[in-house]
Amino acid sequence: MSFVEGCSCHVWAIDGYRSDVLAHNVNMLYDNKSSEALLAALDGTRARKRRKLVADTNLDAKIQGLVEACRTDVSTALACTIYGGFQYATDGAPEHMWIEYGGHIYDTMPGQPLRRAKATKRTRLRPPCETSNFAADMIGSYESTLTNSQLAIITAAKDQWAKGWSNGGGSPCYEFTPP
Repeated sequence: MSFVEGCSCHVWAIDGYRSDVLAHNVNMLYDNKSSEALLAALDGTRARKRRKLVADTNLDAKIQGLVEACRTDVSTALACTIYGGFQYATDGAPEHMWIEYGGHIYDTMPGQPLRRAKATKRTRLRPPCETSNFAADMIGSYESTLTNSQLAIITAAKDQWAKGWSNGGGSPCYEFTPP
């Protein structure tokens, strides 16, 4: 397979893409960690359950925990922000993930190329692959660093961005299809 067929949004945002096998491994770690978070919120007595659900609404901490538990590639020294959009604060994992680096939002979904749009208040709420905004209070973020894989793909795309699909998010979208 290829990036378009094998890379999900959370695999891209957490680790980048090197191969289908490594993407599958990151995806399994992600599934396990997000299920663990959801099950922990539902565990215990009724009083403990309420406390855990309230305590488990820190979206930034959820993004950080997923990145730290699932990243397998070597990190660079280049700062980025990893975002995750949630439907409910008690969800174990975000519905969608994307990164911000160098003044741009980078985003993908299975079956889609890597997409890039200028980072603005609007594109931080509605990355290029989404058709509607996430509520501002339903987005978690984590200040991190790019992985070698993310940097390699962004670097390979340097002069190859093509005008792409518009999600109506107010900023032109450009696309690159990694190998």
